Amino acid sequence: MPIIIYNKMIKRKINIRIFAVFLCLLSAGRLSALDREIISGREDGWSGLTVREGITVVRGKFGLDDIILKDAEYSPDSSTDLLLHFNNKAEGDAAGRYNFKGANSVVSDSTYVLGGGSFAFLDLPNGEKVIPGNDALLSPGSKWGDFSIEFWIYPATMNDGESILSWSGAGWRNGKLFLQSIQCSFRKRRLVWDFKNIFSSPEKNKNLIELRGLTGLIPKQWSHHLLRFNSTNGLIEYQVDGRLEAVFYATVTGNENSTVLIPHIGNAAGGVLYIAGGYTGLIDEMRITRKFVTTPNLKRYYKRAGVGASRVFDLGYTGTTLKRIDVLYKNPSDSGVYFYYKVSDVLTNRMSLNGSWLQFVPGEEFKNTIKGRYVQIRMELFPDGTQMYSPAVSEIHIIYEPDLPPAPPSDFNAVAGDGEITLYWEAVNEQDVAGYLVYYGESPGNYMGTGAEEGDSPIDAGKVTKFTVSGLKNRKLYSFVVVAYDSSVPPHRSIFSSEITIRPSGIKK
Repeated sequence: MPIIIYNKMIKRKINIRIFAVFLCLLSAGRLSALDREIISGREDGWSGLTVREGITVVRGKFGLDDIILKDAEYSPDSSTDLLLHFNNKAEGDAAGRYNFKGANSVVSDSTYVLGGGSFAFLDLPNGEKVIPGNDALLSPGSKWGDFSIEFWIYPATMNDGESILSWSGAGWRNGKLFLQSIQCSFRKRRLVWDFKNIFSSPEKNKNLIELRGLTGLIPKQWSHHLLRFNSTNGLIEYQVDGRLEAVFYATVTGNENSTVLIPHIGNAAGGVLYIAGGYTGLIDEMRITRKFVTTPNLKRYYKRAGVGASRVFDLGYTGTTLKRIDVLYKNPSDSGVYFYYKVSDVLTNRMSLNGSWLQFVPGEEFKNTIKGRYVQIRMELFPDGTQMYSPAVSEIHIIYEPDLPPAPPSDFNAVAGDGEITLYWEAVNEQDVAGYLVYYGESPGNYMGTGAEEGDSPIDAGKVTKFTVSGLKNRKLYSFVVVAYDSSVPPHRSIFSSEITIRPSGIKK
């Protein structure tokens, strides 16, 4: 089975294929005077993601927050007894059954397997202390069923006696005190597991069970180690990187199909678990679980896709033209990332637009005219074939040309008549102008007028540049403005023209 090596210094030397739209050079040079831009993933740190399935956000190159696949780091469940991610000093036991501080070790955020770090140990005489709680497997009087112990190590020296795990305790049997211990340590560049007085039955107590690895380990290389016990048949297996290294049957006869010796912890004294006593190297992702683990996580990423969806972006106006979507991303090795969009003039749900997702190629101009006020982006991330590398998405730039409201009519004038006012204005020179609205009222700035024969304010004058408002009272002061509107649905309206205040003269024209 392949071994994962995640080392930032090594990663920089790997020749990866980068498919990215470098926005500082590309986008800025391709924006026309009318284009506008929305950026996601820079200042907002991807806080607006409405869907996060199998992805996470990490600090990437150039200080950007990158979306990458969530790795295969274990999560605690009801069977988890101990789970140490070794990502930082504050985490402790993710299962909450043990007290672990990691006070004497150092966090490495440059060399690790899963999560964001590992713990570096430098020949600590006793290692780090892990104190079992009352409901832990290593608490006094605990009786075990199936169990598994697994971890990743990156040894530097592998001197005989360097320990990965060490626990000792005591119990009573037939009125006599006996000592117990569990030890996993190096001998001749191999890990050896020793269980002393841990397995017993009513008929017999097995004094010592030993499982010794066959394969010599390589210094400064990550390897995964798994010891698992099946309480149904007494099978104990030790695996390294998924390869079987040792087998033992914890039974009365030492063979299959015999009475199984059940592991237990004596209640005479409470023991403490020590990690990395005298060990020099790194440790990552240590787990003890109350089940026989059949498929350990030996790859950094799962095969399944990770999915992220952005919030709904408001482009400001209906009928806005979506021109292209630029993305800054990279996909090392043969990992993959695919992008999709939705666009609509209607917003029925602030979290998601209606309709189907449409795939796009980042940086390419849309061949067909795509219009809408609201846009949403979706991305699918896939690991490479070895499941070692993930794509990383740093920024998304939405390039659009807003369908702005028309300019207001100019050269607005009026002529008074008998009970009427005739208005004149210069046509707005824009192709999509569909008509004009005439607003009127009985005081400056108040255009809520009523009573005109053509209707209450505003009156749709249609696509004309001359319009008469009749049915007005002579010698009464009226205020008028005119507004242009376009063919969008709903139409965009210009701001008000200049205001005219005028009184019908009473003189017939």
